[in-house]
Amino acid sequence: QWDQGFSPCWPSLMNIGATWDVELMARWSVEMAREFGEPNRGQLGPGVNIARYAWNGRLGEYMSGEDPYLGSKMVESQVKA
Repeated sequence: QWDQGFSPCWPSLMNIGATWDVELMARWSVEMAREFGEPNRGQLGPGVNIARYAWNGRLGEYMSGEDPYLGSKMVESQVKA
């Protein structure tokens, strides 16, 4: 089994971005690295993008929605973590 019986559920980047809390983003990033840094585990992402159209079905994967300023602050926090 791919996940060896574990099935973590993490909030999406859009949820974390909606808080405007760069310290929360840093804490979330550290915990995600711990969770997915183990051998044979992986994460697809993070998605750093500007969501221009609401009908894009993958908006929850991007951290900033339509706000480039928010995205720049959040990605800075994530990369530093």
